Amino acid sequence: MKFTKKMIVTIALILSLTLSAILVTLPVATAHDPPWNIKTYTYVSVAPNPIGVNQEVLVYMWLSETPPTAAGPHGDRWHTLDVEVVMPDGTTETLGPFVSDPVGGVWIRYLPIQVGTYTFQATFGGETLAGDDLNPTDFRGRDYIGDYYEPSQSDILSVTVQQDPIPAFKDTPLPDSYWKRPIDAQHRNWWQISGNWLGPLAPESRIQPYSEGPETAHILWTKELIIGGLIGGGFGSNAFHGGSAYEAKFTPPIIIAGTLYINKYPNDIKNAGEYRAEGPKPGVIAIDIRTGEEIWYYPNMSRINFGQVYNFNSMNQHGAFAYLWSTKGSTWTSYEAYTGDYVFTIENVPGGTQVYGPNGEILRYTLDKKNDRLTLWDNTAMPELRAGLNYYEHMWRPHGKIVDAKTGYMWNVSIPADLEGKIEEVLDDRIIGSSGLGRPGWTGDTEDYTVWALSLKPGEEGKLLWKKEYTAPYRNVVMTMTQCPMSLEDGVFTVFCAETREWFGYDVDNGNLLWGPTEPQDVWDIFYETAGIIAYGKLYSSGVSGILYCYDVETGNLEWSNGIPDPTWETMISTYYPLRMNLIADGKVYTSASEHSPNDPKPRGAPMACFDAFTGEKLWEITMWQNRWGGDPALADGILITVNAYDNQLYSYGKGPSATTVTASPKVSLHGSSILIEGTVTDISPGTEDYALTARFPNGVPAVSDESMSEWMHYLYMQFPCPYATGVPVTLEAVDPNGNYQNLGTVTTDVYGNYGFTFEPEVPGQYMIIATFYGSDSYYASTTTTYLAVDPAPAPAQQIEPELTEGATSTESEFTNPDPTEPTTASFITTEIAILVAVVIASIIGVISFWALRKRK
Repeated sequence: MKFTKKMIVTIALILSLTLSAILVTLPVATAHDPPWNIKTYTYVSVAPNPIGVNQEVLVYMWLSETPPTAAGPHGDRWHTLDVEVVMPDGTTETLGPFVSDPVGGVWIRYLPIQVGTYTFQATFGGETLAGDDLNPTDFRGRDYIGDYYEPSQSDILSVTVQQDPIPAFKDTPLPDSYWKRPIDAQHRNWWQISGNWLGPLAPESRIQPYSEGPETAHILWTKELIIGGLIGGGFGSNAFHGGSAYEAKFTPPIIIAGTLYINKYPNDIKNAGEYRAEGPKPGVIAIDIRTGEEIWYYPNMSRINFGQVYNFNSMNQHGAFAYLWSTKGSTWTSYEAYTGDYVFTIENVPGGTQVYGPNGEILRYTLDKKNDRLTLWDNTAMPELRAGLNYYEHMWRPHGKIVDAKTGYMWNVSIPADLEGKIEEVLDDRIIGSSGLGRPGWTGDTEDYTVWALSLKPGEEGKLLWKKEYTAPYRNVVMTMTQCPMSLEDGVFTVFCAETREWFGYDVDNGNLLWGPTEPQDVWDIFYETAGIIAYGKLYSSGVSGILYCYDVETGNLEWSNGIPDPTWETMISTYYPLRMNLIADGKVYTSASEHSPNDPKPRGAPMACFDAFTGEKLWEITMWQNRWGGDPALADGILITVNAYDNQLYSYGKGPSATTVTASPKVSLHGSSILIEGTVTDISPGTEDYALTARFPNGVPAVSDESMSEWMHYLYMQFPCPYATGVPVTLEAVDPNGNYQNLGTVTTDVYGNYGFTFEPEVPGQYMIIATFYGSDSYYASTTTTYLAVDPAPAPAQQIEPELTEGATSTESEFTNPDPTEPTTASFITTEIAILVAVVIASIIGVISFWALRKRK
């Protein structure tokens, strides 16, 4: 088994950190003249040792002396470090020379390919401290410039390479039972199911690659967000305002480490796109996504816009910091995500296209067409946000600071003078921009459009990769790509022609047409709600038509389409409920019914639905109206949270915990008797603790089958009538007195959550009964045990033998019937006489006792 790159890098960082802590404590010589010759010692380490053949090892070599002027990214480094490797067959290989890090060390990965003993010896060739590239603000170590550091060699180190690989640390399996935050950092592979949701500008805002997606409509909890639902009384069938249009009630949302953050109040808007002078009301709420519990609420906290998880690494500090950001014009204010406390402020933040960098830094690319410049700004790059100028003292220390964003520019480069338009999207190593394109359903003033690409590769920033001018394939038609997705991985960017409802695919490397036009989508998709997402090599598209389309992004071929019919035509639009594609995760497409500004009463029966991303099969649906302006759902840690405009409550969907019980009666029985095993399986999700449910289900809310889940959730949380529902399977096992396992069988709970099973123990003794619900797509598993005792059955009653007379044999008694034609009754008569005698004696004793008592009185 090979060590992964991450493992090797981690080991290297640990060694580097350890060495830095040791070496910086070594005594520093005082100033001197003339220059000195300084004796050095070279060291080499190889780990692990022993190692399996074809498994990588880490070779670390360092010098006893650190470059005294190597402060931060500037200053001197050692340049003459190498290592000689002798293989088991005598072959010699020299690795290097290498340039050291600031503490005088080098680490490399090496792959032994022979079984036997390898030797390693590191050499420092000697070097005069040059004083190159010094930090002008750091004067430490300058007295050593011109000193000569003498050559040295390490001891020869032997490494055993064996045939059998050494084992790697075994990863913790992904959880198959209920779990919560925080996640123990030792469970490293859980990164793939524990993503965050940082808001509308984050890459996960439409595609969530780091979370499981709910397999059913199982509800974990509900929470009233604002007054909602039916008004009642003389208002008839009307409901409280749900937020459409323009007044978003579920914003941004943000989820960090299992906590949901939303603004308390909806956007306060005077006119479309025009905020009141005083702005929307402040106030932020933090909610536990697993329980719905409110963690904190700060009424005066500025409204938040997006979140950030910044992973900071230096020689002295490693780890991530979580922030909530509030933006007002060019001023950004950050708050600690865990507490909501103020952290720091950035002023004069530039406008531009915002993306997240590899360490979670927030980047903004700004296109300055007036001066033909392209700039990159980083919200973590301002030097004032760190403590100390020396490399060893670099710490992330922004607390309480107010910094100027002007010191946070990473670069400012020139671009071609003839570029027009705007940045459409940043695709890793390039920017795609366009001009002359409109928006679906909106008019434009040109039939031609231009698309261009600029490089972001180091050393080539701002270089024009290509520029294409296109003529619309139809006259008097304005095409658009504003809401059209791109994918560097799939090598395509797409353009949608609103009026003809057709898609076109173009090559991101040169702008050439790859495919299109596609077959027209439904006529209702002319409106601007039509949107697309690229995932899994597919282009997904949906809009007012209520039809979800799936195209092969390589060819443009339609693979499938599906929708949810509106059988009673409540929406009065299409034959399907209008469809908003919310997000894609875990091989599923999550959609909801929505409209720009729905009439009241709202259409009934509108669904939130989940489709298989590869086949188009509808996996589940549940009644929910998603406001166009209410905020799209957020998904993290396997939990999807959204607001339902039918009642203005937050709904949390995901896999919930279950509880299984079991009893056996009688607890003690006789061998040969039957035992009745009984028990329940209940849903113990946080929402079931609400009084509205405990009052209806005092013995617990029954767990039901996945097939019954949607209608059952309607009944539990939305006041719908109780449906017919099927239960869940329970596997029963027994461990007999001899320690043998016995599978008794599988039973299914009824609609009340109960089950029963009868069995007859095979042998006497104590039994353990195990009841297990192995879980489903809606519930995690649960199991429990009970015990019973089986006593041996009593021996059969013995016959009373008649007393034999003298000379009689055991086969003939004095009561032998002389008439052989009559049945033999000797045993029966003998028993009768014995019983009669006993009764007479008992009666006599009773009479005597009675008269004796009377005389005593």
